[in-house]
Amino acid sequence: MRVAVLLQGDGEFHDGWLVAVLGQPLPVVMPESGKKYLRTISLVDGQVDVYSVLVAFGGACPATQHAIKKLLAAGLHGKATALQDLTEARDAIDRAIQIRRQGG
Repeated sequence: MRVAVLLQGDGEFHDGWLVAVLGQPLPVVMPESGKKYLRTISLVDGQVDVYSVLVAFGGACPATQHAIKKLLAAGLHGKATALQDLTEARDAIDRAIQIRRQGG
């Protein structure tokens, strides 16, 4: 099963294609360039968790994974504000860059 995940909003993706409005699936019409972002993801009780997304995209760097988790749920988990989560994501990306530069 291929799913596209929309965490917030009105059902519109910014590149112009729709996946669902009010929970009703729509045909996905996507430019060829966007198809590289589609992955098969395991659903748990009809939902997708961040760890399934990370596995589907194959990210191995823990700092990058941490940044992605922060960005996907910035300000939504009740422990930090969106600004705090975005700042922590930026810090994690900076660390991922440092690791890459060191050959990791």
